[in-house]
Formats: sequence, structure tokens, C-alpha cells
Amino acid sequence: MAIHFKDKFRTLRKSFELTQEQVADIFHVAPQTVSRWEKGINYPDTELLPHIALFFKTTVDALLGTQEMAIEEQARKYIADIHHALNAGQTGKAVSIARRAIAAFPVYYPLQVALMNALITANAAQHHAEIVQIGERIFNHCTDKKAADDARMFLFRHYIDRGEKDEAQAICATLTAEAWVTQDATLHYLLEGEAWRQNIQLTIIRFTNLLCEVITGYAHKADLPPLNRAEWLQKVMQIQAFTAPLAEHDTASRVGKAFQHADIARCYSEAGDIENTLLYVEKATEDALYHTTHMDTPDENGDNYMPWHTNRNLPWILREDWFNHPAFDPVREEKRFAACIATLTEQSGTLL
Repeated sequence: MAIHFKDKFRTLRKSFELTQEQVADIFHVAPQTVSRWEKGINYPDTELLPHIALFFKTTVDALLGTQEMAIEEQARKYIADIHHALNAGQTGKAVSIARRAIAAFPVYYPLQVALMNALITANAAQHHAEIVQIGERIFNHCTDKKAADDARMFLFRHYIDRGEKDEAQAICATLTAEAWVTQDATLHYLLEGEAWRQNIQLTIIRFTNLLCEVITGYAHKADLPPLNRAEWLQKVMQIQAFTAPLAEHDTASRVGKAFQHADIARCYSEAGDIENTLLYVEKATEDALYHTTHMDTPDENGDNYMPWHTNRNLPWILREDWFNHPAFDPVREEKRFAACIATLTEQSGTLL
């Protein structure tokens, strides 16, 4: 409430063309007290709030943002429900929830971003026109920078998947040109103590995600020999493991690790390294079992798993889409590989 109050109070004071000293005189408090209100250090006693609201011709709820907080809480619940549906492969349900949520909260733009995500996951080609329309609406009207940036990235990747590079380039041109000329790279110089620690940790996590994404892209597109490709992919996992303690949760989920291990296994198989192929197939299988075991305990926002394009679970996807690839033919008769396939087959199923 203090965070909302400071912004609302400052806006009202300025709209009435009053200084902090004048407001302090009106309400019989010290100027330093008014300064602390506007810095969010504290806010007025409950006995004084109705008088402030009366003077500025507003309500206590409006001053404290009570109504706005209730709206945001309900909207965030809708977003969590959308994530849960996507994580369970229920893309149609996710789209339905998002549409219902936007009807209730038409200007809460993170919900519109969630609808973009659901439409892309459900059937990007079928919903192309609507995806573009939502993106442009957010670009033109949204003042929430994070929501706008998320929408840009969803639409950028949507265009890339469609091979529409001119459209993707137009969006790319609106993004920050240089990673170093950002708040992430500079704000920590201004901070001290706990604020500095939180900022620097978040910056490390963000740059880690960016670094790992571009390294992975390089490994897959640079036409590297299989062993070199495996080495690059292993470095990505090492970087993620090294920075994981800075995050509230591992920067790479067990779903992501399963695919990374399967990717590395394929590199080793292509290189003829049987032992390492089997080792990483086993790692991917362990990740899949862990994920399946914990599938019924997602976090409150539904963020700890990935949206699926299918209702097949992770063991099924690994077995059918990854280890069924001809690259694994050299190890297909190996007992350890067969044991992993048997385990994945046993655990394969559709999501609820």
C-alpha cells in the first residue's frame, strides 16, 4: 500500500500545485513527514487518511490502491490458471481462460501477453492474425514496460517461426540496441547494501539467461563437429549451475535439463562415443522421472514447468521425439539405452 500511496499522493499534491511544505502545514505535520510519505518510507496514520482523501477530493481506497490491488490479485490468479493449463498441455483451456480474463480486465496488459502465449502454444498458424493484433494493441497502448517487452519477444519469435524475417526485423529494431546501455548494467553503481545485492543478483541471472541462449544458438547453428557442440552445450549447463544459487529456483528447470542432456547425448552418439551417449541418455531419463514425480506440485504461479504444444508428458516426448531419432541407432541395442527406453515407456502418458 505504501508503494501505491507514495505515487498517488505525489501526483495529487502536484496536481493541486502544492509544495511539500504547504501540505505539511495543511495537515499539521513536519515537512520531513511528507517527504517520507512520497519516498514510500511510511504513510499517514489511519486517522489522517480520510482527511487527506477529503482534501484531495478522492477516497481512502483510491489513495491506498485497495481497489487496484484487488484487481491485480485477481488478474494474477487468472495468469497462474493460464500457466497451469499450458503446463498440462490444455491449450484450448488456456485460451478460454485468457479470453474470459481479458473480458473482465480489458486493460490489464499482462493478461493480453498471456493470451498471446496461449494462442502461439495452441496453434500459432491458426491464430496468426489475432496474435499480431494483440501485439500491436499492446505496443500502441501499454505503459507497462515488462508487458510490452514480453509481447515484443513473443511476436518476434512468432515471426521467426513463420519465416517472416522482415516483420521480425521491424520488431527487433524497437529493442534496446546495446545490452550494456541498460539499467541492468549500470544501476548497481548507485546502490548499496541489500538493494545492491538484490539488483546485482537479478542482473547476473538476466545476463546468464541471455548468454546461455546465445551460446546454445551458436552450438546448433555454427556447423560444429559433434564433440565441440557437446562441449558448448555442457558449458551452458555449467554456467546455469554456477549461477543457480543466486535465484530462488534453478535457472534451468528439470524439463530444460532433460532436453539439454538429450541434446548432448545425441552429439556424443553422432561422434561415436557410446559411453557418454549412454551416460547422458540416463541423465535425461532421470530428469524426466523427477519432472513426472513432481508434476502435481507446480509453484503458485505455474511457472516451474514449460508450456506444452501437446498433452504428451515429458517421458513420452523424450522417447518418441528425441531417442527415436536415427542418431541413436548406434546405441539402440545397448542394455542401458534399452533400460532407459523401457522406463520412459512405462512412465509415458497424457497430461491431465
